[in-house]
Amino acid sequence: MKQSLLFLLTVCGIILSGTNELAAQKKIAEEDTTFVLSDVHIISKKINKSSILPIPVPVKFVPLNTLKVNADFLEAREITDIVNATRFMPSVKTQTLYGGFQVVHIRGFSHQLMTIDGVPDQRSFITSMPIHDLSNIESMELLRGPASVLFGQSVVGGVLNVTRKQPTRDTHVKAKVGVGSFNEKNAYFGMSGKLVGPLTYYASVNYSNSDGWRDNGVERFSAYFTTEAQLTEKDNLQLTYNFSKDKYDTDAGLPKLMANDIYDLSGKLYLNKFESLPGLDRSARYNNESDFLKNRSQDITLRYEHIFNDNIKLRDVASFRYDNIDYFCTEGLSYLESNDPIYNHYYMKNDKKVYINLDTVTNSGPLRFNHVTYGYSNQLDLLGKFEIGSIKNNYNIGYSYNYLHRPSYGWTRDKDIYGPGYKSLIPVHNPYSGGFIGANLSKVSISDRKSHGIYLSDIADILDNFKVMLSGRYDIYRYRSVSSIPLIEGTMDWESVPDDKYSSIRNNAFSYRVGAVYLPIPDLSLYASVGSFFKPNNTIYTDNTVYLNKNGDRYNPKDGGEVFVPEDGYQVEAGFKYDFKGFAANASYFYIRKNNIVTSLGTIEEDNATKTVKGQVGKMSSQGFEVDLSYTFRSLLLKAGYSYTDAHIGKIASNDYLETNSDRGNQYTYVPKNQFFFTADYTFIKGFLKGLGGSFSLNYQDKVYANITDNLTFDSYWMTDLSLHYKLLNNITILGTINNLFDAHYTASALGTQFMPGAERNYRLSLTYSF
Repeated sequence: MKQSLLFLLTVCGIILSGTNELAAQKKIAEEDTTFVLSDVHIISKKINKSSILPIPVPVKFVPLNTLKVNADFLEAREITDIVNATRFMPSVKTQTLYGGFQVVHIRGFSHQLMTIDGVPDQRSFITSMPIHDLSNIESMELLRGPASVLFGQSVVGGVLNVTRKQPTRDTHVKAKVGVGSFNEKNAYFGMSGKLVGPLTYYASVNYSNSDGWRDNGVERFSAYFTTEAQLTEKDNLQLTYNFSKDKYDTDAGLPKLMANDIYDLSGKLYLNKFESLPGLDRSARYNNESDFLKNRSQDITLRYEHIFNDNIKLRDVASFRYDNIDYFCTEGLSYLESNDPIYNHYYMKNDKKVYINLDTVTNSGPLRFNHVTYGYSNQLDLLGKFEIGSIKNNYNIGYSYNYLHRPSYGWTRDKDIYGPGYKSLIPVHNPYSGGFIGANLSKVSISDRKSHGIYLSDIADILDNFKVMLSGRYDIYRYRSVSSIPLIEGTMDWESVPDDKYSSIRNNAFSYRVGAVYLPIPDLSLYASVGSFFKPNNTIYTDNTVYLNKNGDRYNPKDGGEVFVPEDGYQVEAGFKYDFKGFAANASYFYIRKNNIVTSLGTIEEDNATKTVKGQVGKMSSQGFEVDLSYTFRSLLLKAGYSYTDAHIGKIASNDYLETNSDRGNQYTYVPKNQFFFTADYTFIKGFLKGLGGSFSLNYQDKVYANITDNLTFDSYWMTDLSLHYKLLNNITILGTINNLFDAHYTASALGTQFMPGAERNYRLSLTYSF
């Protein structure tokens, strides 16, 4: 604690000495500057770059459900990570796996798309991924429901968009230092203003370091720069660059829950199936000292906008992203077992006793990989207005291209692992590392994904109070891969692979969105819409598999062609939006149906071989509703939100291999049925308490199922956070936050039945200087 406070005071002194000089320079500059009114004219011509909506019209005219959380709201609560930020977005559930990988669930569907300034983060199409700190964001915007008509493939439950900070014409500086529980330290510095000529900019750096709850430490560094030039009254160019380098110590969780009923040697029941060992320390760490997750990322985006006239605008956005995920973790923890009675407990297996040591675990399941991705995307939009008779049309015609190249390096466990720590014995109580473990990478698998999409969206003003949206999109998707290529010894290189060694598939799909909006009064809009989506299936053909189509009939796909058609489905949604004198309400009901889910149907003996049966016979549905409320009066802000999500497994198509699915009707994993939050923010604006304020947050999450058979759950919980801030003279703000005020015990995520407990009560304290 003393070291943290010393860090805070030292860094704060350095920053203040520099920023006072900057403030003085700004004052002189303002006194000597001649302001040109034409600048205001130019700014008004810009296209809004922060919206996720396809057409720049008021939100109340669009039959879509959106929700926005601004950076100020998050900063008032010292929130800098995606998991805590999405607690204030009902119908969204974000969890962290293995100590550093995030998975975003929206309306019951996992691995949903994230976009950065409207550009898809293509990693989210593949698997869970580290999501960087939120130090340079301006806002987060949620688009609920399928959005294939906007972004193409795999957007089923919704889209989460992060809008980063933009250049400014005036000079602004912000410096922040902070400390917190678990030996946390952080520092941030950002500046914006004019460069030379028409160039404006925003730049920031952020660093944080923490030992972490349960000693799963995190170290993060990011640097962000964006510059914008209003080249002419009709031409705008913006360049954005971001670099990040993060390191996580990973998290394997607590020892496994019991997989069976456990008995002592006298035959007395000791623990029931899925019970945890008594007396486990929730803060204990069972990982090895060699575990790590390193993520290095760079992205660069070039955005050009041209205004032809008041009715036609052109926008082109090109983006390149490099991402490197380097990972080693002793994930699996296993109890020692024996057929001999050498331990004090046992369980029954095939009517025989298996003896188990509940005092010790071993790290039996390490995993090593290195995923490298190179992504490129380009989106060209023509936005405009035209009239047909008395009907006004607002349209967006566009083309998008996405390419993702991914070499994924792997290993052969028993061949490539070394060191005394592998399969070492770890005490269940007071655990410690068993020694160093090393792991080599010996092979690589390569995949390429390409997609082309053409689309058209139009919002027609049939009447002043009645709007119709018509949107359609056609996508061409290509995928190819090759697996287990040996690496040249001692390097990360491999021999060139001929094209004919790759397996490939092709998927094409059309998606649509149709909706209408009715405004009985100017402040209230009622809407309804129906839309479709698709998700490519990257299954590669093999000879030892029996394939069933979506009707349950056996068929023989071509090697190198489409094995399974894309998953597809539709959503029906209806809701309303109301905004009047500081009060805003947004509510909707939805039903989503997903078809063509590939399901494993067991094995058969055929042609003197054992073959796996896979059929595209599965279905899933999700239905529910959301309510978002907010009220603003002077310096008071009240917000509340609630969502009900019922996502469950549907009936499989009839076939000759499996008559019924026993898990039909079961809830999908990690999807809470009920989510709720309430927040209150207030700052005194006059009197002797002027500058003093606070924020209160209350969150509720319903229980979630951790397995598809619905017999293992995370308990429901309430979470309360409290923040206080005070703005001193010289633009200095002190902010203190207590998270999990009442020290609620809850489970944050799980690796199988190895549960990861959520953090105990903790605090953060920061000083901010800004002008």
